[in-house]
Amino acid sequence: MDVRQAPSRARPVNDRAEVEIPLPDVTLRGDLVVPLDARGIVVLALHDVAECRQPFIVNLAEVLTTAEVPVATLRVGLVPPGGAPAPGWPELHAQIEMLSSHLEGIVDWVEATEQTRRLPIGVLATGTSVAAALETAARRKGIVRAIVAWNGRPDLARDMLDRVLAPTLFVVTDTYGGAMAVEREVMHVMRAPHVLATVPDEPLPTGERVAPAEIERLAADWFGRHLPDRPAARH
Repeated sequence: MDVRQAPSRARPVNDRAEVEIPLPDVTLRGDLVVPLDARGIVVLALHDVAECRQPFIVNLAEVLTTAEVPVATLRVGLVPPGGAPAPGWPELHAQIEMLSSHLEGIVDWVEATEQTRRLPIGVLATGTSVAAALETAARRKGIVRAIVAWNGRPDLARDMLDRVLAPTLFVVTDTYGGAMAVEREVMHVMRAPHVLATVPDEPLPTGERVAPAEIERLAADWFGRHLPDRPAARH
């Protein structure tokens, strides 16, 4: 798959702000960056604020805003501070419903907000947020235009998978045990265009790891190719 390198210099930024997103049951906070020449916006749908602040996530957002096809980014945790912990098996499906409800509200906020309402929307998710991203795409057909799902649990959205129309890139690191079989099983159900990419998670001589750089490049390429296109048909 062709990947696009981010340029070495930063692009001018039109808007960079911490934002509040009011939802029926909670107000979430996110970090919004909108380049002057943004061709879309990617919601980085993460579990909580701590995950939003991880260096890899912060750098990934920077790569997307400075890519060859630049996009705005909104980093947001779907679980508010002091909210539900990472779920055990009995609570997992209930938490997916909460994550999906919150992500749908975030997408609606992006569509209604002046800085972002004209931008086509993509979602990048990991972990249990992957199921929330797929369910949101199924319920917001033609609004969510592209998805990148990294090391997640798409099988938890099984009942909604055949309703997803957004092109979806599944990224699995080779150290994420059992994920490949799950992703392939899910891909048999999906009607939307989809690709499965496996990336190595190995240390370089410098001490850095390969996977973060590969995920950044794959995500920038996927959103750069799918967000500026015409909207998907709504059904």
